Amino acid sequence: MTIAELLVATIILLLVAGGMTLVISLGSKHLSESVRNSEAAELGSTINAILTNEIGYANTVWIDDENKVTGFLSQNYQDPQYRNSLTTDAGGDYGHLIFKFKEAGTGSNWEVVGEKSYPHGLLAKVDTFLYDPDTAVYTLAVSIGYKGSEIVRREFSILAVNEPTVERE
Repeated sequence: MTIAELLVATIILLLVAGGMTLVISLGSKHLSESVRNSEAAELGSTINAILTNEIGYANTVWIDDENKVTGFLSQNYQDPQYRNSLTTDAGGDYGHLIFKFKEAGTGSNWEVVGEKSYPHGLLAKVDTFLYDPDTAVYTLAVSIGYKGSEIVRREFSILAVNEPTVERE
């Protein structure tokens, strides 16, 4: 075997190895993205189930002139000192969804879903939270995102099981 043949064989081997590395890298990236999208859909379903149970049984709701929910008393916290709102721990931007309590003048939080429910760097935010007193239906839109970009948007309606007392602000 001559040096030229050896050089050609080495170049071919390097090209094949480089191609294999590229294919594996793209496949791995696609798999990660696919898993993240699947987990985002699952997180959206989990949030939907929890909010449906929590908000559907609220006994008092505070709304503004545009029917945006500014506070409510959830099924777990019926005492007026626990009036809470739905937001994120990032002040409304993508973060972990929380019920923010207005507890006797001091704020505290309760996570809608635990931290482990946000895999692969996923975060959520509330886009819309309305209540229609005429139909007793809450309308929510929650986005699940990664690095500030929306992956999944869940829009759902929750029929109030016990028609709540409505207070306007």
